[in-house]
Amino acid sequence: MKAIVLVGGSGTRLRPLTSTTPKSLLPILNRPLISYLLANLRKHGVEEVIFAASAGDLRLERALDQDLGLGLKTSFAYETTPLGSGLAVKQAAEASNVSSTFLVCNGDIITDLDLTGMLAVHRSRQSVVTISLTKVDDPSSFGVVAMDESHRITRFVEKPPKEEAPSQYVNSGTWIFEPQVLDYIPSEPLDGSLERRAFPAIIESPQVVQGFPSGAYFMDVGTPERYLQVHRDLLNGACSSLCAPSTSSQSFGADVAGLVGDQAAVAASACVARSSVVGSQCAVGEGAVIEGSVLWDGVRVGDRAIVHKSIVGRGCKIGAGSLVSGCVLGDGVVVKPGSVLKGERLAADDSIS
Repeated sequence: MKAIVLVGGSGTRLRPLTSTTPKSLLPILNRPLISYLLANLRKHGVEEVIFAASAGDLRLERALDQDLGLGLKTSFAYETTPLGSGLAVKQAAEASNVSSTFLVCNGDIITDLDLTGMLAVHRSRQSVVTISLTKVDDPSSFGVVAMDESHRITRFVEKPPKEEAPSQYVNSGTWIFEPQVLDYIPSEPLDGSLERRAFPAIIESPQVVQGFPSGAYFMDVGTPERYLQVHRDLLNGACSSLCAPSTSSQSFGADVAGLVGDQAAVAASACVARSSVVGSQCAVGEGAVIEGSVLWDGVRVGDRAIVHKSIVGRGCKIGAGSLVSGCVLGDGVVVKPGSVLKGERLAADDSIS
C-alpha cells in the first residue's frame, strides 16, 4: 500500500525552532519526529511513501537519503505554490499514479494507531474515506465529527467553538482514501480544502465516510506545549511499540533519570529529571538542574543553572547560575551567567550575551 504524508507546513507556532529545522525533523527522544510515523507505517505493511512537501525545502529528502526512511520506498511531490492540504494530496496522488486504496497522514503526529484494523473496517464498510478519531476534552482546535451508531460520519466541522462541537471525537490526522475521493478536492489552492470542502461534500453524498475511534496514542506536535507533552508521555511509556528505551544506557549520577544522548557529559552533582531529554554532545555543569525540558544536541549548561519546562535548540549556551523557565530558545542562543528568563522565545539574533 502507498501512503501520502503531508509535510509542507511551516511550523509557525514552533518558531524559532522551525526557522532552522523543519517540523518533520524536530528531535523527539533524540530521534526525528517523522521516524515514528514511518515506523508505524512500515509495521502495518506500507511499502511506499510519497511526501507532499514545500518547494525548495530539501532537508527531509536529504535526511531520508541517510537511511531515515527505514527501508521504505520514498518520493517527493513538491508544491510550487502553497496548495492547502487537499490539493497537496491530489497533486501527490496524481504524480505517483495512485490507483487503489491509499493512506494519507499528517507528518507532525506521533501515533501507534492500528492501521491494519482501520483498513479492515474501511473495507468491511465499503467506505470511500475512513477517518481516524480520538476523543479530547476540548475539540475546538480540531476537525470534529458526528457519527451514527455504526460510526458512519454524518457531519464534519473544522475547528468549531467548543460549545458548538457536535461531539468530542476529532480527526487525528490519519485517513484511508479510495481514489474517487480526489474528485471531491477542488483544483484551486484553498486552505482547508480537505477538511472544509472535500469531507463535508462526500458526507452529503451517498458515499460512506467511516469513523475509526480508537484508544491509540495520538499527539499533534504543533506547539511548544505539545512538544514537551509528547516527551512526558513517551518517557512515561506511551507508544512503547515505536519508541526507544526511555532511560539512558549511560551511567551518570544518582540524579540523572531522564534520557541522555550519546557523547553527552553530565556532572556528578547535576540533576536531569525523569521528564527531561538531553541531546548528544551536550554538557551539563556541576549543580545544574534540567527539569521538564528538552535540550537539543550540543547545548552547554553552566554550573548551577536551572532549565525548567523549556526547549533549548542546538548549540545554545546557558550561563552559570542562570534560570531559564518556560522558554523556547532557537539554535545558537547565548544566555549570560546569572540571567533570569521566563516565558521567552529567543532566536540567535536575540541572544543575551
